[in-house]
Amino acid sequence: MVAITHIVGERNKKPIDLNGSVALVGNSDTLIGSGRGAEIDSYDTVIRFNLADLAEKYTTDVGRKTDYCFFSLNISTHKYPHTKQEHMRFIKLCRDAKIICYPGNTKNVKKFNKRPAVMTATVDDVNAIIFSKLSLLDLKFSLRNHPRNGIKLLACLLKEGVKPALFGFDLEDRSGNSHYFDDELQLELPQGGHLPSVEYRLLKELEREKLISIM
Repeated sequence: MVAITHIVGERNKKPIDLNGSVALVGNSDTLIGSGRGAEIDSYDTVIRFNLADLAEKYTTDVGRKTDYCFFSLNISTHKYPHTKQEHMRFIKLCRDAKIICYPGNTKNVKKFNKRPAVMTATVDDVNAIIFSKLSLLDLKFSLRNHPRNGIKLLACLLKEGVKPALFGFDLEDRSGNSHYFDDELQLELPQGGHLPSVEYRLLKELEREKLISIM
């Protein structure tokens, strides 16, 4: 059992505990046709992100098991209420899984899940954890170019010595990187936002150092 100190219960402030093997399942469209659903579901702990669609038509490729789901600010707050279809998915995830949010952004989740956990890691925390593992100063994020949920969560796990398996994480720009369940593109914009190119390099470096497994 491993305590993840940067993810704590909103009420009791206690770190969540993870047991056994851990799979992080991103929402990349590279999952389509992968046939990895059963493999994903075989992990002791499966963590997904945002409004991951677990409809039956995707089960063969993405699996069904969801122990935790990590919601971004957009999902828990900024875009709430969602479209009808997305809102039903939001409710189902809240009821079926343990939810991780950002501090101060759990109000909508608590309508359907009374005990969410919160991510307390800051961008500085993420940078410090990455540097402690890789010692590469150019792999650094800022408040303007903060890392996406998957990278933040990955940093929290690495801090505690967890070596997760990653499914559905993009490793390069394919000029059309989107979710497996919709056409929302994952773009790197000059005015700010996420830096996928830095994240791609980071994941490859972590794999090279055998700190993660990219499936």
